Amino acid sequence: MTWLSQAALSGGTDQLNGLAWLLATCPDAKLRNADKAITLSSRALRQAQQESPGEAPFMLLDTHAAAYAAAGEFLHAVDLQREAIAGLPKDLGQEERRGYQQRLQAYQARRAWLDFPTRPGR
Repeated sequence: MTWLSQAALSGGTDQLNGLAWLLATCPDAKLRNADKAITLSSRALRQAQQESPGEAPFMLLDTHAAAYAAAGEFLHAVDLQREAIAGLPKDLGQEERRGYQQRLQAYQARRAWLDFPTRPGR
């Protein structure tokens, strides 16, 4: 995990987001770290907003929501996930859209999302 952390911290937004997703959603509780996931996903969002002011990319918001859910902050996770869903591109496939909705429903039910980081872009 150390090499992955170093790679993410020295990399760009995608690397930060990928590590944050892993730390927030890993099924192995020994690897999950909600606080670090929040820190990394916040950093990824800041970087993205510096690159494109006024925009919050939906994938970064999705990860940020997962991080807050992992920390048990479900109300904030729901708000972030709704923002992510509102920003989904029109050409995004139904399967991907369904995933965003399923995560929203989990957070509304006060459940964190557990996943393997196998989706494209993670």
